[in-house]
Amino acid sequence: MEKLREVNNELLKKTSFIDEMEPKYNASCQRVDELEEALKKKDEDMKQMEERYKKYLEKAKSVIRTLDPKQNQGSGPEVQALKNQLQEKERMLHSLEKEMDKTKGQRDYEEKLIVSAWYNMGMSLQKKAAEDRLANTGSGQSFLARQRQATSTRRSYPGHVQPATAR
Repeated sequence: MEKLREVNNELLKKTSFIDEMEPKYNASCQRVDELEEALKKKDEDMKQMEERYKKYLEKAKSVIRTLDPKQNQGSGPEVQALKNQLQEKERMLHSLEKEMDKTKGQRDYEEKLIVSAWYNMGMSLQKKAAEDRLANTGSGQSFLARQRQATSTRRSYPGHVQPATAR
């Protein structure tokens, strides 16, 4: 009957612990979902920008091909202006590629942070559960102390024969 009460008390403690940790878990899950959504949106934006600038680059290249100075000797300043525009677009594309690489690095870093936070939360929950179990097991005695006590009580029984030691 006493053991049943202990088990019921332990069950109540664990359910209350679960009830305490569930909002934290839900909040963490919600934060992870929000971060994933933001990451998806950033990726989509980056892909759209990259495609847009690729189209600009192709358009500029086609304009340069049509206005090739070998064919049209009379339009030197116009070709130079287009070349300048092309160089500007290429610089912009290069800077956007750098920004995309930086964003990818940030995304990887955020994912690592999320994973480590999840791992730390799991470890703390596991540690708490183990500490609760250890607190509920012996009356302040270590495992080794309980084993010594059990061995000494066995030796004190009458008729107990000590094992022979190797000499």
